[in-house]
Amino acid sequence: MRTLFIAATLLLPGLVLAAPPKGTPMPHGLLFNLDCTDFFYHHRIAEGVDGGAVLDQYVDIIADAGAAVLLINTNARKTNCASAVWETFWDGYDPAGPDDQPFLVAIPAADRPTYRPMIHSMWALDAQGVDYPARIAARCRARGVSPWITLRMNDVHFNDDLSHPFHGKLWRDPKFHRGGSMG
Repeated sequence: MRTLFIAATLLLPGLVLAAPPKGTPMPHGLLFNLDCTDFFYHHRIAEGVDGGAVLDQYVDIIADAGAAVLLINTNARKTNCASAVWETFWDGYDPAGPDDQPFLVAIPAADRPTYRPMIHSMWALDAQGVDYPARIAARCRARGVSPWITLRMNDVHFNDDLSHPFHGKLWRDPKFHRGGSMG
């Protein structure tokens, strides 16, 4: 973990990170960095599927592979879980709507069969009342894996298309753009 601490300090000049209190055991071993969309991209939470159980099985696979630390990323420009302050990936999505609904229209039709199920799985897990990061963290602790929440500030995809649903209102607001290309 000290390596990660040093790397973060070197990559983000001016950022002050507090060292853990003296005597705090530092995690060591295999670290698994879970992207905010990876679970949802590869696991379909459809009607009748217990999303919490699927999430538990996913963490079990990571634990069985020997991970000592699971870095749980919850966001890119939007979050993969309900938030009081950030937009979710599924804000504006109509789960019963057609593939050409306004939320999906900016995505090329050929890409919708991949993108829509990912977003739908995020929505469905939340609709089941499963708190994604809390559930993962609890399962990690039960399996002896140290859970950490990570946030991404500059996760950049689809910059050339401001209508893409990946972008939140903040990213689309031109008053926050500092010049240069959006691409």
